[in-house]
Amino acid sequence: ARDINKATDPDVALELACQLRASAELVGLLSLSPAEWFGTADVADADSAAIDALVAQRTAAREARDFAAADRIRDQLTEMGVEYGQGYYISRPMPFWDYLTSRGNAVRSG
Repeated sequence: ARDINKATDPDVALELACQLRASAELVGLLSLSPAEWFGTADVADADSAAIDALVAQRTAAREARDFAAADRIRDQLTEMGVEYGQGYYISRPMPFWDYLTSRGNAVRSG
């Protein structure tokens, strides 16, 4: 995983990520969904929708430079148990595997 993070060539990062995923599947690490792994499988869809709405509101507040509102919303998300970061280096936030496939590369395993 460290090599993936340090890779400067996106194709090298993709290949390393595919190898890591294949290894994780081999030893059974990916047998659980992310929600099951993080213990959030019982989160209701309404909670997910509320979280998505709060994230959108926070983004809008930051774009409007209303940082006090953005901070209040961040605190509310934190109270709900949501770990929320800001900024991005490579692309807009999206699931990692979606990012890999968005680059036009098929995610290979094995």
